[in-house]
Amino acid sequence: MSIEARELALMLKQRNNKSFEPLTLGRVISTNPLRVSDGDDIVLDEELLSTSNIQRLIQNGDLVTGNLVCMVTTSDYTKYVVVDKVV
Repeated sequence: MSIEARELALMLKQRNNKSFEPLTLGRVISTNPLRVSDGDDIVLDEELLSTSNIQRLIQNGDLVTGNLVCMVTTSDYTKYVVVDKVV
């Protein structure tokens, strides 16, 4: 299991199935550094964790400004994991 998968699993476990919306969509504001808007706020790079798939998409030029991404948030909404590009 990759480090990213372990971190995501730990975050999900820490939620203890609390009732909140863990998934959210965001629009990429910039890729270097990665910044995403969730519609209300701009999530800065220090609040974002990205999977190796997201890093690969950025390196290949397949994730660009304006793209939609799916994010999982922690229960206190302090960190977001950018999971994948929405097609």
